[in-house]
Amino acid sequence: MFGAHKDRIRHLDYGGGTGQLSQALAGVGGTSRSYDRFYDRAAPPSAGEPFDLITAFEVFEHAVDVHGLMREISALSHSSTFVVFTTLTHDTHIRRGERINWWYVAPRNGHVSVFSKASLVLLAEQHGWRFGSFNDNQHFLCRMIPYWVAPLIRA
Repeated sequence: MFGAHKDRIRHLDYGGGTGQLSQALAGVGGTSRSYDRFYDRAAPPSAGEPFDLITAFEVFEHAVDVHGLMREISALSHSSTFVVFTTLTHDTHIRRGERINWWYVAPRNGHVSVFSKASLVLLAEQHGWRFGSFNDNQHFLCRMIPYWVAPLIRA
């Protein structure tokens, strides 16, 4: 996806489990590291070496402290870091005054935080980020659009 830029982009797969995504990216010449606090015994990434791209797939809904999560992501980033994450938004699934009967809200599977798009905008703004969304499940955070991302967003 990143063509000629792939060897210059430092990637972190935050909450990356066994590291399969990072291994796949490294296999095609990318620089990638996986970190998952519940899986890794290795030290967490250093805030002194920020990443250009951070992915966090199926992480936000498992965060008990979403502000803490945002602080950690912010500490691992710089002004042009691009964060891609997934979490299903509840805009069409939860309604005020109605009982919640949505499969995604299930503490048994660890989904303890749920978001509307408006709440993600507010969360991002509180931590100095801009929020964007590709659809109800795929989103991004940035402070500015990096040159290597702009063609992908316009596509």
